[in-house]
Amino acid sequence: MPHKTTANLMKTLKDVNSREKLSGYIKRLDKQGADMDFKDYYKSLPEVKALKSARIIERSGINRTYYYQLMDGTRSPGRDKILLLCLAARLPLNKVQRSLEISGQAILYARNKRDSAVIFAINEKLTVTEVNELLFQLGEPLLK
Repeated sequence: MPHKTTANLMKTLKDVNSREKLSGYIKRLDKQGADMDFKDYYKSLPEVKALKSARIIERSGINRTYYYQLMDGTRSPGRDKILLLCLAARLPLNKVQRSLEISGQAILYARNKRDSAVIFAINEKLTVTEVNELLFQLGEPLLK
């Protein structure tokens, strides 16, 4: 099953009318998920490819060694690190949300004060420093 949008998956799932077909669908879905991880998704994005690693490290504020561990898969990023990397690459909101989904983290939620500020920052293409200044002003935990 090549990468499909959730809407396409819902259409496919609607046509599943037996336990056997459901089992096959889930196996294909599991296989697709196993092939996709954050580092592979992140490194495949045009916005990331356009930047040198040194620039991403500088913009994100992530320790150089830790960054390379994330990119070679020896470490898995938490939610804040994913957000820092996405902000560093100035990814649009849909790609940030997808990055969070792929890594098993909660997507940004508009009803959450901190998440709302981060969504605003992404839409406005704020830097990590600007995002943390905004979060500080709102009394919210900084991205770290």
